[in-house]
Amino acid sequence: MDRAGPQTATLPDTAVHAVLAAIGWGPGATTWVTADGRWTNGVLGGSWRKQSAAYIGEGTRQAARRARLAALVEDLLQLRAQLAELDEQRQALTARQGRLTDEHRVLPSDAPLREAHVRLATEHGRRRELECAHAASQTQAARQGALAQASEFAADVGLPAARADLAQTASAVADYRLALAGLWPAADALRAARRVVDEELTLARDRHAEVAQAAVLARQRAQAAAETFRALAQSAGAAVEELHRRLDEVQQALTTRDAAECATRERERTALVELGRAEGARDALREEITEAGRHRDAAVA
Repeated sequence: MDRAGPQTATLPDTAVHAVLAAIGWGPGATTWVTADGRWTNGVLGGSWRKQSAAYIGEGTRQAARRARLAALVEDLLQLRAQLAELDEQRQALTARQGRLTDEHRVLPSDAPLREAHVRLATEHGRRRELECAHAASQTQAARQGALAQASEFAADVGLPAARADLAQTASAVADYRLALAGLWPAADALRAARRVVDEELTLARDRHAEVAQAAVLARQRAQAAAETFRALAQSAGAAVEELHRRLDEVQQALTTRDAAECATRERERTALVELGRAEGARDALREEITEAGRHRDAAVA
């Protein structure tokens, strides 16, 4: 122990010997160590070792000092070698710098080249400006041409060329579409009424044809019966009652036919009245559509 040190001077040798004596060699004691680095201190334990002993004893300290001095000498030699190499590189760089300086002195001046670069950059800038101006003029001409075409097209179709007037025209067209949409139900009703009237008229015409054909047949039968009656009246008077009965049947058939003909004519008149109403509704719808067209033309104008 270093008794000259202020921290170890107060520690007696007996305490150090007592601590070292309490450490056992190998397992079996509360505190022990082994040569392979294993140790135990109460409930704690572990293992650790060095490659070589250090700072234990005077000889070990001297050996460590000599090893450290050898390492420092080797590091010093390496540093000196690096310094020499760096000095050689510095001398080579100095020589190279001198050669570069000499070469730079004999080279021509780059001032004309720089001036040429400046003039070229200026010309490029002026060229870009001219190209931009040309593109702007072309764009303006294309815009004017498009406006002229739009105005010509608007004049051809009868529409305004101004954007505000076009908005008003679009609003008027939308109102016209709404008006037409409101007329669609009436047009559908008119078509349905026409279909019904056409069906009733066709049915009435068919019935009228049937009744007319039945009337012709009845007249033919009546004429035949009258001829038969005259023939029988001339030939025999015994069958007069039978003939009167047949004449009564014929008269009844004629009466039925007349009633059916009257009913058919009444249906025909009713169908004609419905047709007239449908045509009136159609004319009214046409007037409404014409009025809506006038409103649209007025809105467009």
